[in-house]
Amino acid sequence: MYIRLVGNVTVTMKKSLSELLILFCLVDVRLVVGWIPIEVPDKVRYDLEASPIEIKTRSGLGDGDELWVYFEDTNGGYAGSLKIDWKDSRVYYYLDYCHNDRYSEPLPTNVPMLDINVLRITKMLEPHNRLKLHYNDVEVLDVKMSEYCDKSKWHQFWEKDVEFVEFLSSTSEFYRSLQETCSGLDPAWSSLKTRTQFPVQPGTVVEVTCEEDNKLFMGSSRVTCKQGTQFYVTGDQPECISIKSGIFITLSRDK
Repeated sequence: MYIRLVGNVTVTMKKSLSELLILFCLVDVRLVVGWIPIEVPDKVRYDLEASPIEIKTRSGLGDGDELWVYFEDTNGGYAGSLKIDWKDSRVYYYLDYCHNDRYSEPLPTNVPMLDINVLRITKMLEPHNRLKLHYNDVEVLDVKMSEYCDKSKWHQFWEKDVEFVEFLSSTSEFYRSLQETCSGLDPAWSSLKTRTQFPVQPGTVVEVTCEEDNKLFMGSSRVTCKQGTQFYVTGDQPECISIKSGIFITLSRDK
């Protein structure tokens, strides 16, 4: 038996418990649980106001790397973006459609650097519109938009509810959701079933069909995990309709 952790890291269950524990200590455990590979460009459905998102990167001081994280509303409309620069001995940031110029500013707090760094982005609309950034669990940025942004039209973008997050850089390797996992289908879908084994991570696509074979399936057969028993549905809500025996619909065309 094997336990696959991340990438090419595989542990073979042929060792003693003590040896296995040593192997686990040699692995960066932060890479194991919930991390999803980023394929740039990669856009994921994510309710950022509901809970923060974490991004893992190996970028460090002086690497010259850039990370762009774009935000979009439910219709795909632009809702602002955050850029992180590792261009010299400081880490820089830039908030698009907030800053009047295109120049990045150094983070106001010293950043704790590790070989593998985890960034956590938090966005809130209430009670004040603000953006927070944690770097390896240390808060390095807390921006109240109404006091910080000097671009006149900032509110047209940053006051939108974020429903999509897009990564437009190759510096980051993984992201993970801090939302609650989905524990099962929506209770309102009692007539539906799925082969998916719960729990699943937010963003996971789940295929559904009718619980009973003698019912007609209508609506979207693919729903996306949001959190708990909540799902995003593109198109019509899935449902199952009873088919009365002996009733058939025949389609014909004029000869």
